[in-house]
Amino acid sequence: MTLATRLLADIIGNHKVNFDCKGHRRAAGRIPVAILAIVERTYNKIVRRAAVTICNLSVAGVGIRHPAHLNIGDEFVISFSGHSSNRLAFRCIVTRCNAAAKNLGFVVGAEFRESLGVSRIPGVCRAS
Repeated sequence: MTLATRLLADIIGNHKVNFDCKGHRRAAGRIPVAILAIVERTYNKIVRRAAVTICNLSVAGVGIRHPAHLNIGDEFVISFSGHSSNRLAFRCIVTRCNAAAKNLGFVVGAEFRESLGVSRIPGVCRAS
């Protein structure tokens, strides 16, 4: 699954971004961001939630800083607010997980698998 350009623009807001990936090994260029999000995953039939920071986005996936180690192939749902105050949710699958520097959790890379919808958050306004 890949994000539509319009949805990606809603997530990153008014930042100017160069989507040109020529010369990179990646199929989709990364956009550095700092967005707070919630990750939910099921482990031994228990739903676990964690507050995370989205460090980068692309049309194909997301890079996050997570407090716990995730295994390659694990699935999770990530939800966060877009620039236009929409609440976005995606099912993702872990493609990499490495320890972060200075014992600050783990750097996790994940691919988007499914959009779980967009909902409007009432009474939330963001300054431009």
